[in-house]
Amino acid sequence: EGLWALGSRAPDATAAAAAEKTSDALRADPDAAEAPAASATVVADETRDRCILCGINFAMFFDQDDGEWKYRNCTEKNVEHDGPTMDGEGSEAVLVHATCWEGLGSPEFLTADQVRHAS
Repeated sequence: EGLWALGSRAPDATAAAAAEKTSDALRADPDAAEAPAASATVVADETRDRCILCGINFAMFFDQDDGEWKYRNCTEKNVEHDGPTMDGEGSEAVLVHATCWEGLGSPEFLTADQVRHAS
């Protein structure tokens, strides 16, 4: 008999079986969960080296095929500005982790209130 927090109940057998199936699949192929983000790469840019959503630096690797340094799990998205900006641009291209972007629901563009860390 296990202890459960007050007001909570033990997980049902269906939920436990689903969690175990997912866990088994990840043990069999640990890269399966990262497949979409793993293919997202951008040419490295020293002036934009961290995700504007989470603030963590991108993982860099050397692409032997292209002969260039690239960021892994990275994609370029536009941030739409609400009002006029100093340079007159309505949007700005920024780099974000593909997984962070997917965590937001994969929007077409980002808004200024979604940006947590200035680049």
